[in-house]
Amino acid sequence: MLAVFVATAAATQQPWDVRIQDTISVGAVEIPDHPWPDSVGVPIYIWADDTIGGFTLAFQPSDTRLQVSSFDHSGTVMVSDGGNWLPVRIDSAANSIGIGYFNPAALWVENPQGLLGKIYLKIDPSIPAESSFALDSAFIAPALYCELTTVVNTFPHSVRPAPFDNRGGANITFPEMSYICGDANGDLLVNITDAVFLISYIFSGGEPPEPLAAGDANCDTITNITDAVYLISYIFAGGPAPCEECP
Repeated sequence: MLAVFVATAAATQQPWDVRIQDTISVGAVEIPDHPWPDSVGVPIYIWADDTIGGFTLAFQPSDTRLQVSSFDHSGTVMVSDGGNWLPVRIDSAANSIGIGYFNPAALWVENPQGLLGKIYLKIDPSIPAESSFALDSAFIAPALYCELTTVVNTFPHSVRPAPFDNRGGANITFPEMSYICGDANGDLLVNITDAVFLISYIFSGGEPPEPLAAGDANCDTITNITDAVYLISYIFAGGPAPCEECP
């Protein structure tokens, strides 16, 4: 049935619509191009075909270069008069974050399907391009598991583990950097200012090309003074253009 649904309605299927009973899932995020932003908000979704009385959920990124920092439940589907979000719990040593929600009797949320909120992670600027990381379910002592409390016959059911869906494997992807070969200063032109930029970087401690490979004009996989000489020859003496094999 799932295969039929995806084939016929994939264009309108929502990112949280996993069609698995009472599932918590993490949405995929691609970071904007380098330089990376300071943080990223990763969406957490719920797909429940039961009435939900509450939940406790804990998550941990797969790499410490992404540090958990906060949770924002703006736009959440868990809306009811009297429902309470529990204080966010962050375990800095384990780099994990716990969130929870509780509804008093008769204020339960029926079949919530959509966004629970976003977990924000601080980004280490040294993360290389083409990296991918996951945000997985975790545990925070003493009692924060990935669990839902469902309601059966108007009574809260015993807390049970919730199925967890890590959407597409890696949830947080850092794209390949785009650049023009020989454009050392990143102004989208290849001219004498790039040679000057390289000389300043190599001999005077100036800023490096971003990415460093943008300054590799002769494509020998090293960015050094020979690239500045190569650019000067190209600009003033009709020498070969920066290597055509560069991205």
